[in-house]
Amino acid sequence: MDFLLNENNKPLKVSLTETQYLSFKRIADEKGIPLEDVVSKLILKKLSDKSDKNKRISYLINESSIHR
Repeated sequence: MDFLLNENNKPLKVSLTETQYLSFKRIADEKGIPLEDVVSKLILKKLSDKSDKNKRISYLINESSIHR
């Protein structure tokens, strides 16, 4: 499943595996918030954490060339 996030006014395409999607979906359902919010918060947190060398949450982030 792909999500478009906006980091510093640049669109990012985030591709999740099925396992990641199901994990994030479970968190969203438990907290009663949209799935996009969970994905956005977790990934932006991971991007901002330069000290995390483990990359326990694996995901693919690409700059998207999608135009509005």
